[in-house]
Amino acid sequence: MAGKGEFKHKDNTGSIFKNDYKNEDKHPDMTGTVNVEGIEKNVAAWRNTTDSGKEYLSLRFSDPKDK
Repeated sequence: MAGKGEFKHKDNTGSIFKNDYKNEDKHPDMTGTVNVEGIEKNVAAWRNTTDSGKEYLSLRFSDPKDK
């Protein structure tokens, strides 16, 4: 069970939020967490635009770092 102030996603759900610490273009625009079949992952997202002008999000998933 999650401790006070600690949120746990239900299976196959997640959330991302604006990255308030973005200081460089290589830093993600958004960060968050996902739970895929009981496995917690960090997610980072960058806003991008195709050559034809269509906007999309590029995602990277990683294992959580120990606190």
